[in-house]
Amino acid sequence: MNGKAAEVLAAVGYPGAVDAYQVNFRIPPDTPRGLATIRLSAAWIVGPEVTVAVQ
Repeated sequence: MNGKAAEVLAAVGYPGAVDAYQVNFRIPPDTPRGLATIRLSAAWIVGPEVTVAVQ
């Protein structure tokens, strides 16, 4: 989040779905409230940046 690594708690695929995963992660403790960016990567594949609200 915001360029820092987050702890991944679980990453699981959906049965019967193609290229769909649920990723549960812990936000780094020093992440400020407001909007934050997330970019997921697996192996050599980097996903697009997404903005989420942190409360």
